[in-house]
Amino acid sequence: MDNGFNHLKMEIDPQIVSSIFELSSEVVWVLQGGDRICYASQVQKIKFDIPEKIDADFWASGIHPDDRGRIVLEFNKSLKDRKVFLFELEYRFKSPSGLYYHLLDKLKFVRNKAGKAITVISVWKDITDVVNKQVKLENTHTAMELDRSRFKLISEMSNAAMWELDFETGKMTWFAGSNTLEEFGLNKDNYSVSDWKESIHPDDSERVLRY
Repeated sequence: MDNGFNHLKMEIDPQIVSSIFELSSEVVWVLQGGDRICYASQVQKIKFDIPEKIDADFWASGIHPDDRGRIVLEFNKSLKDRKVFLFELEYRFKSPSGLYYHLLDKLKFVRNKAGKAITVISVWKDITDVVNKQVKLENTHTAMELDRSRFKLISEMSNAAMWELDFETGKMTWFAGSNTLEEFGLNKDNYSVSDWKESIHPDDSERVLRY
């Protein structure tokens, strides 16, 4: 069925293409033979110090030294593998200021019938903020674990008993000397808020649970 569009051929104005990349924060690379073409806004080109004439070693030389060997090896391996058409790499890339951005590099290999890659399309996405947030989260978790260890040590060296409550599961974790934990039954597996409530004296229950 002719939908009225089959005979149409659209030629996109270069200015429109340029405007699309001005609105995008991604950098697109097309590698074909010895040619390397970059499509990106001026902001992104300045951000990654991308020159008008791109040398063959521009990409590899900008990768963080700790990532370079692994990334170049993975790229060359996927390039030669006839079964690989889509691939992703994650690495750090140097900025003009000397700082490094974390990049997610999505690649597509366009291959001929023999499986040889004739064109490589690469899209850079800056994921620095995501990585930094993950690092902060991991650091916070590590700090919390250290605090728990300190609480446990303090509790074991005194007669005090400290507890931690997981609001999602209702599980209570107690920190105290082994004798205290055993005497009050606080070392029970999966000790919960319900167990704590049941342990309160009936004369104190209403007053305590009110809060």
